[in-house]
Amino acid sequence: MKSLTECLVKTCSSKNLFFIAAALDCFYEIFSESNYNYVLAEFKVIELMSAGEQTLHHMYHTSKKNKVFAPHELDTIENALENVRPFVDYKKKEMKMK
Repeated sequence: MKSLTECLVKTCSSKNLFFIAAALDCFYEIFSESNYNYVLAEFKVIELMSAGEQTLHHMYHTSKKNKVFAPHELDTIENALENVRPFVDYKKKEMKMK
């Protein structure tokens, strides 16, 4: 699980917003339950998501303005970005983080 988490974190630090969105979706799917919260804590995933949320939205708006992605790719990206804040809030509460 640690190797997967490391790969997803690395993907989220890439410059490709579509890949980042796919990695975020993986986080939501795999880590929605509390079974692997210890891995999220070890890699500081929730803190990274929270810190990077504004940058992701900026990347999205820039990409949309410059028509970098196809409409179906934008839908995927929008969905992933809409779920960042709810996922972070849920995990912070669940993991009793500040």
